[in-house]
Amino acid sequence: MDVTYLKRMFFTGAVLLACLLCFGSQIPAQTPPTELETFIADDGSVWQRVNAPGFGNPENRSIVVLHPYLGRLYAVTRNDDTGFEIWRTTPAGTWEQVSVPGLTDKKNYYGYLRPGLLADKYNTKFNVRNNQWGDMIEFQGKLYLAVTSGYQGAQLYGSIGVEIWRYDGAVWEPVMAEAQDIDETGFITAISGCTAADGDSTATLTDASKTWGWGELEGCLLRVEAAYDNSTGVTDPGVQGLRVFDIVYNSPDTLWVQQNEFAGMDEDTVCSEQRLRLPADYGRPDSVIAPVKAGDSYSIACGIDDVGFGEMWNKTIVDFELHNGEMYATIGLNYEDGSRIWKTSDGTTWVPTSDYSFGNFHGTNPLDGTPIDDADCPVQGLSARNGNPVSSSTTNFGKFNNTLFTGGTGSSGCNGRGARVFRLDGDEWTTIVDYFVDENTTGTNENGFSVNDSFLTANFQAWSYAEYDDRLFVSVIRLTEGNRVMYTETGSADDGA
Repeated sequence: MDVTYLKRMFFTGAVLLACLLCFGSQIPAQTPPTELETFIADDGSVWQRVNAPGFGNPENRSIVVLHPYLGRLYAVTRNDDTGFEIWRTTPAGTWEQVSVPGLTDKKNYYGYLRPGLLADKYNTKFNVRNNQWGDMIEFQGKLYLAVTSGYQGAQLYGSIGVEIWRYDGAVWEPVMAEAQDIDETGFITAISGCTAADGDSTATLTDASKTWGWGELEGCLLRVEAAYDNSTGVTDPGVQGLRVFDIVYNSPDTLWVQQNEFAGMDEDTVCSEQRLRLPADYGRPDSVIAPVKAGDSYSIACGIDDVGFGEMWNKTIVDFELHNGEMYATIGLNYEDGSRIWKTSDGTTWVPTSDYSFGNFHGTNPLDGTPIDDADCPVQGLSARNGNPVSSSTTNFGKFNNTLFTGGTGSSGCNGRGARVFRLDGDEWTTIVDYFVDENTTGTNENGFSVNDSFLTANFQAWSYAEYDDRLFVSVIRLTEGNRVMYTETGSADDGA
């Protein structure tokens, strides 16, 4: 054999080995957490408990997401009392809490729940940054985290909008957060028009120290740091609460603001402490909001780099997913405008990829935008909800046949309740499960996979997806009578799909 050839092969192999060793030295070793308790399942499999309950805090009632990154396992909790927590494993096999200035320490503000219809168990304050739903994902070498604000329901429930942060192994930085984009701060020096009887739904808040340009803050969000005064019978007077308003217009030193605590309803802007009851939000507790007074501090934020992509009703991100080199996110609990899907190609600049509620609003045909007479509604007698979004939340993503799928929640109203499903075709989201997917009313492509007669028994949400056995499986949430698992072999909108 040619000696020169052998030398070249030896040299090439040595270089490859050196590169592999060099690359391997850059990959952190993974140390599993220490086993604390052993359980043997009925099938003989062995399970280990590897953390103290609640990481030592019983208010950590759930872990909303687990994700590995740079050799460590991260866990993010839901905590309605002191706010969410971030934990990660250590090289010693233990857990440590992660503290991030601006992220894990700004949890001093609370909402307050009072018993409402069918909700007698509620009478307590809750942390605004509690993290009902959330997610983590690695994208372009960085770990991204979404943190929920507020509470589930068609009232605002203290939401200031979802936040997104990211971590590169050394530094945490805000991507879409209060710490990222505060355009103005100050103190309220005067208030007027804060009654329901003045004939104007807005109120005016003045900061005599300002010299803004006329109308420059129109469309921005105002957050006021307030404190409960016990005028509604809350049990914790003095607790800090946030009030959030839409800025309708501004003069050089005055803001015209609009209260927006109820989804899809006209409201008067009232500055006193209020106990709010939304008749259409059955089963949910009432919300108590703090008063706004002269002397309160405030901040103003404008643009989609603010919390909630600049919208207070974008309370949560349900799921992150990667597709064709981009990161997608689903919005949950936007009862005001409806859910939509956002994406980014660089992790910083986000754009919406769908219409609100995928263009599906009660009382309107989503195919052509024409109104629907109540007599022709899939569910009649609910015309008061016309104009409200059908899907307030989008669920998790699924991947099948090299494309994305996701689900939209159904809601009570003209267009019918029950789960919806959507498929990404190029840059467009195609409806494949919905009442208006075709002209007939048969087949599992109807909303709720055709099980939609009763709100309590409908196939309510298509929540979690998995590709398995060359099929797309989905878990279906039902409020009663148990959950279901369904699958499709084609992912199409056909009646029998």
